[in-house]
Amino acid sequence: MFNLSDRHALTSLMAIALLLSGCGTTKPSRFYTLSPVSETQSTAAVSAQTEYGTIGVGPVNLPQYLDRPQIVTRISPNRFEFAEFDRWGGALKDDFTRTLAENLVHLIPAERIATHPWRRATAIDYQIPVEVIRFDGAPGKDIILNVEWQILSNGGDTQLLSKRSTFKEAVAGTSYDDMVAAQSRAVAGLAQEIADALMRVKGTLSRPQASSVGDR
Repeated sequence: MFNLSDRHALTSLMAIALLLSGCGTTKPSRFYTLSPVSETQSTAAVSAQTEYGTIGVGPVNLPQYLDRPQIVTRISPNRFEFAEFDRWGGALKDDFTRTLAENLVHLIPAERIATHPWRRATAIDYQIPVEVIRFDGAPGKDIILNVEWQILSNGGDTQLLSKRSTFKEAVAGTSYDDMVAAQSRAVAGLAQEIADALMRVKGTLSRPQASSVGDR
């Protein structure tokens, strides 16, 4: 027959066992990536006969609140939440740059589209730096992409265009999959706007002399 001290010891052992068993049930993380639109979904903005040389995409800069592995949701104008178990599969900055460049491949008949940082010897005809101001939202609501971007030539020394653009995409469902899909559509919208702008710039200029751009 157990005495009181034996019962206390047994209760403690059971509590420890329950705690240890709970350690093996941690919620698994899910990882996401932006995706470009397919070639059949894109709307060609530039004539295939137009030569654009090599286009350099980047650098792309993110605000500090986005420079993290967790997906950011905006709860209110002054409040964010970071999804602990829903994360980007890599650095969002690199993912954004790659996705923007892949979208431009379908829209611009360039000889090459390079992403920053490119090799020192790469001759860039047009450079597209992007400053992301906002890139967030919430499942079941909308996402907002707000960016400042430029078109530069002559190794980045000549500014041909500077613009601030905002893209709003409805999130079709209540999952992070749906939210990331909406963010991907916003990046595609930015690519389309850049392609349209390049067409206008190219229409007013002869092709600039390519110049080597150093690593940054």
